Amino acid sequence: MAINLTQYIPQLIEACMTSLEGGAGTLVGAAKSKAPKKTGELQAGIGKKKVDLTIITVNATPKQSVFQELGTKHHKPQPFMRPAFDNNAIKIADKAEKDVLRVVKAINSGKIR
Repeated sequence: MAINLTQYIPQLIEACMTSLEGGAGTLVGAAKSKAPKKTGELQAGIGKKKVDLTIITVNATPKQSVFQELGTKHHKPQPFMRPAFDNNAIKIADKAEKDVLRVVKAINSGKIR
């Protein structure tokens, strides 16, 4: 028997957003741990922001963060955002997939109506 999933879109979106928010938190923590710690300003400026229903950004607000990440002709790069992403992206995507599949299985089994 086929199930029409369109009626369950709110539950599916909620599962996605919960995973995305958790994933963004993971990236923030990883970036803060990798960021240079000279004054602490850079770590304090790393955060996440919910843009809309399906978008969460992770960024660093001090304007000098881009110079730390990419370097300049006088300063070698000290990347912290890219390594945080590279080291966690697959783990975050896998968790999101599991969370959505858990909702689909609950729908299939009749636990969610």
